[in-house]
Amino acid sequence: MKNYFFLFFFTIFVLSACSPKPSPNSEAPAEEESINELPMKQIDLSMLPTQNPGWSVVGALSYDLRGAAQVQTEPGNAVLLSQGAEDGSAGLLNAGIEHQDLDFTLEFLLPESGSVELLLQGKYLVKLNDSWNNGQVFCGSIAGEAPEVNAVKAPGLWQQFSASFQAPDFDASGNKIADAYLSEVNLNGMLIFNKIILSEDQASETGPLQIRATPNAAIRDLQYKKYGNDSLRLENIRYEVFFGDWDVLPDFSTLEVADQGEADFIDLSVAGQSDKYALKFYGDLYVPSDGEYFIRSTIDDGGDIIVDGELVLHNDGEPNIGTEQTITTLSAGQHEFEMTYFQDHWGTFALIMYEGPEIAMQPLAADPRASQRLERVAPTLVLDDLQTPELLRCFADYQEEKRTHVIAVGIPQGPHYLYDLDQMTLLKTWRGNFADVAEMWINRGERQLMKPLNAAIELSDGLPVAEMSYRDRDWPADAPADFKRIGYDINQSGLPVFKYQLDNQTITDQLEPTEQGNSLIRSFQKEGGKEMVIQLAEGNKITQLDSGLYSIDGQYYLEITGDSDAFIHDDQSLRAILGDAPLSYQIIW
Repeated sequence: MKNYFFLFFFTIFVLSACSPKPSPNSEAPAEEESINELPMKQIDLSMLPTQNPGWSVVGALSYDLRGAAQVQTEPGNAVLLSQGAEDGSAGLLNAGIEHQDLDFTLEFLLPESGSVELLLQGKYLVKLNDSWNNGQVFCGSIAGEAPEVNAVKAPGLWQQFSASFQAPDFDASGNKIADAYLSEVNLNGMLIFNKIILSEDQASETGPLQIRATPNAAIRDLQYKKYGNDSLRLENIRYEVFFGDWDVLPDFSTLEVADQGEADFIDLSVAGQSDKYALKFYGDLYVPSDGEYFIRSTIDDGGDIIVDGELVLHNDGEPNIGTEQTITTLSAGQHEFEMTYFQDHWGTFALIMYEGPEIAMQPLAADPRASQRLERVAPTLVLDDLQTPELLRCFADYQEEKRTHVIAVGIPQGPHYLYDLDQMTLLKTWRGNFADVAEMWINRGERQLMKPLNAAIELSDGLPVAEMSYRDRDWPADAPADFKRIGYDINQSGLPVFKYQLDNQTITDQLEPTEQGNSLIRSFQKEGGKEMVIQLAEGNKITQLDSGLYSIDGQYYLEITGDSDAFIHDDQSLRAILGDAPLSYQIIW
């Protein structure tokens, strides 16, 4: 069923910048642009420890990487914390989900040498282990097979894991005919497995999601969608063909039917010609259960979806591929279905995707050729095996936004980083391999992005330096008029030294790897003049740990090297005063 789940991630390239025109006979429902799928369900973690005394629930926790390696907790019900069984073994916990197919995501925290183990259907093992400094078996091994990339973070930091589980298939006699598998396995935003087969002699159709962990490992924000065997069915499909010249969806009540017949799926070829036609498809839509259904249409040139005479989704515009989506409530049983379509010229394409209660994202009565058009595998062009530093001017994503004035710096021993030359600030850093530049050079479209080849942490955005008047007030959102970007020089190591001016004072901003190559040191310096304030990090909660490390939202650590007048402003901003002496700090993740 879930073989089509990946279609959800298809990227639509808009071929026209013109705004869509309304159809003369359609009044579209309110747009829901921010909704891309049905929401996941959240597990109430506070209910789970009653099953096993080796677990507890707390509100928040912190872990000091350089301290005594003990977890400090706060009261509440947001975090599931493993305390270990009395004999010191990992406690096994049932998450309260009996499942077949399952999509799930969670955040986890590991102490040094710790692990969290997930048992899908109580059988298939996913091991999330600390491989930060002891990377013999990288974090995220599945059924004993380890990933090829070490995307793990340092102990005590929150990490994100997600995957899609496909349960084994059985025939009518109960014989297994296909093994289970995991797909779209991501660790900290890095795809570590595309698909991995899970062979099991004692396979079953359903089973529980179970968790075990070493002491002081933690889990939060465990969400899931589970799927059964139900699906929408569109049967008794009929069609009508109309000929004409339109650049928007026409008023079908005024058109004369040129041809009609029956179809096995939504087949645009029944028109019998490539351009200048419109179609209507009718059918009986069978809905297996009451609930909310997500519906998305991807169409070239445009069309409507109508259920029981009510417009559910309108998709119209200038001739191009357009995508619209909505969430609608459907009751179980049979419904009247109608889909309209028009073709002006050039490409022809129509695909309806849907998702429902315990129903995975999949196409509805789709032309197999339409699905094949979305199955293209993106090419890769790897820039790696660096012998000298690589300075790559590029476009890149930051917080789901395209940045166009950035430079990616690849360092042979690592780590690498991404720097914004407009705001003169550090955006991302990552270890391991450097960059995939395929979008920049192969079949270039609108995005043309450089992509890191390992999990990257995103750092604080915005101007790094301000006048002393901003020491204890809100940081400026925009650069002042006297802020000047000078550019960068290249030092003896081949790395850039960034330069900018504020109040006629020149500041240098330099990033270099530590000797171990697993973290970055950032240094600011200026010569004479007034003191300035540097914003080192921004977050929802910044905590200074007993060892002197700063935890930024539990996502990464900062360690200020040498003497520095550093302070936390309003729990959300870490700042330091830049005087005559250099100011340096280390980024650890």
